[in-house]
Amino acid sequence: GAFAILQSIAVSDSSLEEIDLKDVSVDMDFVDLLEQIQKRRHLVCVYGNTLRHDETKKGNVARVLDTDDPVTVLFEYMKQKNLRLIDLLHNLDRDHSYTITRDEFQQGLANIDLPLSGRSLDILMKKLDTNRDGYVDYEELSARHKEHMRKVTKLRLQADLGPNHYKGYDKLEQLREAVRLKISLNMTRQRTETS
Repeated sequence: GAFAILQSIAVSDSSLEEIDLKDVSVDMDFVDLLEQIQKRRHLVCVYGNTLRHDETKKGNVARVLDTDDPVTVLFEYMKQKNLRLIDLLHNLDRDHSYTITRDEFQQGLANIDLPLSGRSLDILMKKLDTNRDGYVDYEELSARHKEHMRKVTKLRLQADLGPNHYKGYDKLEQLREAVRLKISLNMTRQRTETS
């Protein structure tokens, strides 16, 4: 992808001076390599979101998701696992209080192999805990889920208008793919542990 393009530029004598990757998300490895290249030669590079990962990695896959939209990650997991909101609440609610604390989110998401970084957990709580009492209850979860579904529908309708309107939907698809990857890696790991 984008990193491979940058690697080829780094080792070539190309006179290329500008790269437009504005719709491409990159990671910190890409940014670091770009900075190294820019110290040696003139290169202007425009790119999309910078995906951050916690330092903990397993192979080439980040074990902890660090995203600016953890609400989408949560609801996409729910959708891909065919869970209802109440099922999600019960799965994460350790003390059966019908509310979820930040710690319960952290532990519950780690248990389903969808761990979020501390920063993403803070964003998740800020977006879900609308009354700021430190707990997310079913009503707050339900309201955010409805809002999320409206947002997804709006992005899908905008994407249908043409490629110029696809950017927001593309980010959604990237998060969906990250959740799918986490689920499939977890299933593969479970199969190898049982055999």
